[in-house]
Amino acid sequence: MGKIEVEVVPLPDCEELREQWLRLEAAADGSFFTSWSWIGCLVRGLGEAERPQLVRARDGDRIVGLGLLGGHINRRHRMLTSRVRSLNATGNPLTDEISIEHNGFLVDREEASATARGMCRHLAECLVDWEELRLDGVAGDWSSLAQDHPELEIVQRTYPCYCVDLNAIRTSGSTYLEWLSPNARAQIRRSLREYSKFGAVLARSASTRDEAIAFLRELRELHQRYWTARGEAGSFSNAFFDRFHGRLVAENFDQGSIQLVKITAGEFVLGYLYNFVYQGWIGNYQSGFDYGLCDRHCRPGLVAHALAVDLNLALGHRAYDFLAGDYQYKRTLGAPCGSMHWIVLRRNLLKFRVENRLRGLKHLVRQMIR
Repeated sequence: MGKIEVEVVPLPDCEELREQWLRLEAAADGSFFTSWSWIGCLVRGLGEAERPQLVRARDGDRIVGLGLLGGHINRRHRMLTSRVRSLNATGNPLTDEISIEHNGFLVDREEASATARGMCRHLAECLVDWEELRLDGVAGDWSSLAQDHPELEIVQRTYPCYCVDLNAIRTSGSTYLEWLSPNARAQIRRSLREYSKFGAVLARSASTRDEAIAFLRELRELHQRYWTARGEAGSFSNAFFDRFHGRLVAENFDQGSIQLVKITAGEFVLGYLYNFVYQGWIGNYQSGFDYGLCDRHCRPGLVAHALAVDLNLALGHRAYDFLAGDYQYKRTLGAPCGSMHWIVLRRNLLKFRVENRLRGLKHLVRQMIR
């Protein structure tokens, strides 16, 4: 490996960027979220004001690292502003509600660790136009940040991930239900008995692009109905989120990167799952369920995921990932499989020190009045 040189440059036109990204993606161990499927859809959906820059690493003439670098001025507490840079995101909280995970620099697998570390060092030390550098939803070990950048404050939130190892189940000769705890099996079997009163309980994935678009539209309706009934906006109320996923499905279904699963009981629809597909990995991103088909003891989500796991076992995939978040259904259906980090690097500025002091005082007051 030669000397890695890192640069931050204006984003090339979409076709040139696509060629560079796909060439490196073939030599990298990336994720769906750092694949051109996600990145290209994001780039094409942004207006000029949110157009990111490109951070690029070269080893001689060879591109060995790529990442998008968004920029935004954020305001919080009504008065504090911050110039934010974000990896593979915009920095705008509304736009970034699409929630990237398994994030990171796209790097050549032969030089992955050194390249990623060099790219991060360049952004921290050579790029001076930011006050906060955000690394949202990054996987893996980022502990070297504190060692490499002692001059920066590092704020980190970490969330566990839960997955189903499909290869392990397949190799063991057991079924997914047998792999679960007795309590989880009982909940799923009870729900299946109740739903079976309406007819056969089945899961099938969309077989055409048009059907996938229709499934997503119906998922959206169920998702929004559930959340608005509870006084919440629901993810699809965000116009950028809604447009982004409509485009993501339409542009990538035929490439095999999208899986939309419909779960039915007879002629009734229990719900839908919206999954990503990448090199044998299935990531469950979103869902919508009808909770009114039977009594409150029925668990449409558990049934849907159990059937989807069986579906993907049959398809030969290697993992079913519930993505980040410590939720009961994820603990019930999956096993721990690492963690995801939301990291903010902050310059040593007075306004952040004041913010931290005020936050500490607020916490102290709350403790005192309990």
